[in-house]
Amino acid sequence: MRQVADDLDLPHMDIATVRSLYQRRKRTLYEHQQWAMQLLGIDTFNEYHQRALMRAFRPPVSNASDGRAMAVDIMSWLFTRGIRIPGPG
Repeated sequence: MRQVADDLDLPHMDIATVRSLYQRRKRTLYEHQQWAMQLLGIDTFNEYHQRALMRAFRPPVSNASDGRAMAVDIMSWLFTRGIRIPGPG
């Protein structure tokens, strides 16, 4: 953020200030997050992505002994395809 502020000749803003901007504006935060993901070409995880993920990892998952390594591989697979890593729930 400091570099962007310098490039635009604007005052620096720290992360605490950014958090405070959204503290009471959850809808605005959500809209800005959606805008940023769209701008960056990041898709939300959907059924199509889930099927592709299952096809890609079904054989390796059945043979996996290290769950953490498999989770890292899956997150990497999603990231390289511009798919937002789904959260819990």
